[in-house]
Amino acid sequence: MKFDNSLSYFKSQIEIADTKLQSLRKKDKRLAFLRLISFLAVIGLSVYFISNSEMLVFSIMLFIALIAFGYLLKNHQFIRNTIQSITLLKEINQTEISRLKRKLSDIPGGDYFFNPKHPYHQDLDIFGKNSLYSLINRTTSKEGAELLAHRLSNGITDNSKITNTQEAIKELAPRVDWRQKFEVLGQSIEENQIPDSESLKTEKISTFRKVIQIFLNLLLLSNIILVALDITDVRLLILNIIVNIISTYTFISKTVKPANDAIVFSTKLNKYKNIFRHIESENFESELNKELKTRLYSQSISAGKSLEQLGSIGYWLENRGNQLYQIINALFNIDLFIFIRLHRWFKNYRSHIPEWFQVMTEFEVLNSFAGFYYESESSYSFAEITEKQYCLEIKQAAHPLLKPGETVKNDFSMEGTGAIGLITGSNMSGKSTFLRTLGVNMVLAYCGAPVIAEKLVVSRMQIFTSMRTQDSLTEHISAFYAELLRIKALLDEIEKGQPVFYLLDEILKGTNSDDRVSGSLALIKQLIKLNAMGLIATHDLQLSALEKSLPEMGNYHFSSEVSGKSINFDYKLKEGPCESFNAKALMKNMGIQLED
Repeated sequence: MKFDNSLSYFKSQIEIADTKLQSLRKKDKRLAFLRLISFLAVIGLSVYFISNSEMLVFSIMLFIALIAFGYLLKNHQFIRNTIQSITLLKEINQTEISRLKRKLSDIPGGDYFFNPKHPYHQDLDIFGKNSLYSLINRTTSKEGAELLAHRLSNGITDNSKITNTQEAIKELAPRVDWRQKFEVLGQSIEENQIPDSESLKTEKISTFRKVIQIFLNLLLLSNIILVALDITDVRLLILNIIVNIISTYTFISKTVKPANDAIVFSTKLNKYKNIFRHIESENFESELNKELKTRLYSQSISAGKSLEQLGSIGYWLENRGNQLYQIINALFNIDLFIFIRLHRWFKNYRSHIPEWFQVMTEFEVLNSFAGFYYESESSYSFAEITEKQYCLEIKQAAHPLLKPGETVKNDFSMEGTGAIGLITGSNMSGKSTFLRTLGVNMVLAYCGAPVIAEKLVVSRMQIFTSMRTQDSLTEHISAFYAELLRIKALLDEIEKGQPVFYLLDEILKGTNSDDRVSGSLALIKQLIKLNAMGLIATHDLQLSALEKSLPEMGNYHFSSEVSGKSINFDYKLKEGPCESFNAKALMKNMGIQLED
């Protein structure tokens, strides 16, 4: 099974990571020791040679020592960065195993995206602990998470884009190494939130100002040479230096804040360079993936290369605090030329920054769905969004939050305006889970994501659920009134004119049995006449008799078998109303003494 293959792969990646980390940590300790030794050696040799007045030897040794120390420092930083990346990769694979085993409680569920008034958030476990979001989310940026939440809440409205998304997911799913490195690069960025380029102001340097500064710099270089050759008076050189310093500090006084803002912005933006390069380096075949990659190129330069240029500018700006830089800058106004480069960069690329990050967030969402698809491709498929209205056909459907291989799968189909499937059955037999199975798979289908079914053909419909209505002490709302508000919201949704697919569980359960049955009968008759179709789960067998007078309605049920104190469920959907119930058996098992 693909599930077992995926589990074996993730375990092997963890073992490989552990082996690499063990080796790298030994190197890390060795390099730390060598850095300390080299530092102490420099101090000791410096004291020795200086005390013996051997300045030439001291200078040579210091030069060699600094090069050696720099080499060790660079390699030590590389080792530590590699340790961080492999640690993240190990954690990613550990999380994948948790997802495979459906141990989702420690994986963030996107609670901040939950909206209790949303058409289906409350009942389909889209967000929150042990949610669909926990299972699917592999995004690393705030904006990527928001886009995934938007897709799970609204789907994709264009059927052609759904098809393209499906093909993109199929292409990415087997590229596990590429996908996990993409995720590692994103997780390596602390506070992964796209920087705001609009807040950064860069003013164009006038041509006159540039020409004057170039003239002053050339004049200064000429005077330095002429004074060195004893051709001109040193006073001319001093005058030239004073003029250049005045020119520089007049410019600096106006650029302190823009420079600081530019340093912060370029530093943040440069962190994404490797993510874009990772996308640019991959060859794609699917239309959507190729189109997204193409959007990273402008003026024949890729986003990764453009950010490398910005990183170079940012590096110079960061060194403005260096004393050597300040001396050279005072003489030649290097700042002016850096700001010319900065302004040119923003002129060329500022307008492309939002699009680059749109591409990144799209890949984050595609990677999330591709990771979900990879876990069990043999059991998952992609839905067909049909142009035919009010159509639902699903085969071998299972709920994604149940562990693969341990689910009971069901087939179901219905079609036609006003069609209603009435599901009766005993307690715990699977009615509510089946409703959620249909709803969640439709949510996935409208995202272009894989569905947990052998086949799903579905029309474009707005999903609406009413299953977990609760009272509210603070809002002075009873459970029954909360349910009425939810049904009112359903009717309002239908009145908007778009096709609606509803899933209702135990409607009007908060009132007495007579009012519940009469109210349910009235609601069913009303829904049949409206621009909608859906399923209703209930314990009220009286409602199943409506099938005789309402051809739009079909009866289905889940059953159980009571054997002594044990109750057995097969969780299979069957046609017709339920004829066996287990409530009395359950009550007896709980110690309630019922009269026979």
